[in-house]
Amino acid sequence: MGKNYQLKFVSDEVWNNTPKQIQDKKKKYSNLNGLIKRREGKIERLRKEIKKTQEYLREDRKERTELLEQLQQFSEKYIPSVSPYQSVKNKFQWSVNIKIGDVKKTRYLGSNEKVRIQVDELIGGDMFYMRMSKMDDLKEELTERIRDIIQKNLTIELEKDFVGIKKKLKEGKIKIWDYLR
Repeated sequence: MGKNYQLKFVSDEVWNNTPKQIQDKKKKYSNLNGLIKRREGKIERLRKEIKKTQEYLREDRKERTELLEQLQQFSEKYIPSVSPYQSVKNKFQWSVNIKIGDVKKTRYLGSNEKVRIQVDELIGGDMFYMRMSKMDDLKEELTERIRDIIQKNLTIELEKDFVGIKKKLKEGKIKIWDYLR
């Protein structure tokens, strides 16, 4: 059981005859006792608020996790993965690894010259074709541009006919050049 912090009641007559030093200590004690009770009340209110906030946090984390799982499933299933690459062995021709859902295929894109000309036309410049003799120069940027263009166009087509495009890819009937436009 906790300590009782109450003092005995003293009449006014006795109190007035109490030394000033003791009266000051009693006033300070009363002030501290009131302050302690207020702070304990505040701590209890804050504990309740913390507990409620922790409950909200748990609910938010649970909902976030569920949404993340749904978005990851959607991303894996419906957003195509496009990875263009340039073959060094076959006259630097371009091919693309494509994954739609669970279907993965590699499709031929075109010759180095044809791909560079097409990308230059799409961006409205002479950036890639003019530097074709320097094989590694701008290759990474060209790869990124090809990926972005094909992925954007393929995503638009998938929104219209997901099952049809996926089936074409599975059967090897998809022409990837049609998406570099």
